[in-house]
Amino acid sequence: MLLTYRYRLLPTRAQHARLADILESQRQLYNHALAERIDAYERTCLEVERGLRKKPLSISYFDQANSLTILGRDPLTRDEFNKVPKLLQHWTLKRLDDAYSAFFRRIKAGTEKPGFPRFRGKEFWSSFGAALVGSAPISFDGRRVRIGARTCNLRIRVHMDRPLPNDAVIRSVVFTRAPGGRKWYVSFQCVRRHRSDISGNTNRQPALPAVIR
Repeated sequence: MLLTYRYRLLPTRAQHARLADILESQRQLYNHALAERIDAYERTCLEVERGLRKKPLSISYFDQANSLTILGRDPLTRDEFNKVPKLLQHWTLKRLDDAYSAFFRRIKAGTEKPGFPRFRGKEFWSSFGAALVGSAPISFDGRRVRIGARTCNLRIRVHMDRPLPNDAVIRSVVFTRAPGGRKWYVSFQCVRRHRSDISGNTNRQPALPAVIR
């Protein structure tokens, strides 16, 4: 069972600005990735009409994730594309891929308006996150959440109004800016090792640091 625990972040003024920068960078990445998919499909549709290819090109999540890796290694672009941990960028690309999957699922079902994925303005983009796999550059020690990268090293205090369960294993982290832009929250999406403890005593303190996998 996947459970979500949401807490208020207490960033400094500099950290607040850095979170806003990351949020904006992921919005732009989403829009650029969407534009790339649309442009590739429309361009190759013309090639299909001219008999140059059998079907239009469809760019996948893996294609775009591999492109990020290449850009991150290129001396001309690596500084720009290494400002934010790759896991955050992959989460953004997966978010776009999920929007495409939902679009095609609605077309197949035929029960509602398909709703093609849209470009996101600043007022319609309020979160970024990461699925934590392997040696993730995001960690939580029970008091602060850390986002680490070559040019990004944030350790942000978390208002722990209630403890995480002792057996919580954090699978993903989502950072959300509240409407108005003055408050930030972090959501830990966790699995519990012992499901029978879900309704147990929530007053006990967690064993720190919380396990992140």
